[in-house]
Amino acid sequence: MIHWCATYAWTQVPTADDDTVTAAFLLTIFVVAPIIAIRGYYRLKVAVVPTPKAKRAFGAIAAAMPLLLLALASAKKQGLRLWPRSLPSAGQWLVGFLFLIVMFFWLRYSWRVRPRQNIEQARLLLPENLDQLKYWILVSLMAGIGEEYIYRGVAYQAVLSLTGTAYSASLICGVAFGAAHLYYGLRSGLCIFVFGVMLQLAVLWTGALYLAIFVHTAYDLLVGIIAVHYIKKLAPQFPEVSTS
Repeated sequence: MIHWCATYAWTQVPTADDDTVTAAFLLTIFVVAPIIAIRGYYRLKVAVVPTPKAKRAFGAIAAAMPLLLLALASAKKQGLRLWPRSLPSAGQWLVGFLFLIVMFFWLRYSWRVRPRQNIEQARLLLPENLDQLKYWILVSLMAGIGEEYIYRGVAYQAVLSLTGTAYSASLICGVAFGAAHLYYGLRSGLCIFVFGVMLQLAVLWTGALYLAIFVHTAYDLLVGIIAVHYIKKLAPQFPEVSTS
């Protein structure tokens, strides 16, 4: 199964023009995206007045569109087939649901033991109320569909063609995925790297992006919903944690 998943999308020999498109795509996810993430982390850290979250959400979606278009162009040039008709089995969907249940309880636990400084940092990045949660839903959908297509789909196949092994391609794309999320901080970036590798294994296991898209989207939604709950709950303890 893994061998088939690692090779099914590459159906033609790349031409020089294909190499140019793919090279630009890989340069963007391995160099440009991490630089933007690190820059965003430090800008948020020193900002006197943080950017409104609605504006930041639409900015994140707008910023992701050029990369998604570049991924689509690269996939078209390479002749990739990333949307097979076969869906994951009932057992595979069940594993995805069980993983999300475990993550639900883990996220709740992590909020209960989270130090004050981390709560204040999370408040800057995550939704604090139901109005902000609406924007978070849009970001979660964009991340779940777009990032899976970009990193677990097109980028994985491009790196696979260079490395020749599914495992090295999975790790390399996981590093790129974690680096693109460094605006959450180094620790979060490492956790997202592990999450990305797990999602890639799900793609290899199921032979498609569908389960990874579902798990990724649902997990991001859980992060936002639980953040709203705990930020409201902790607001009396930390007056500076605003829920407005």
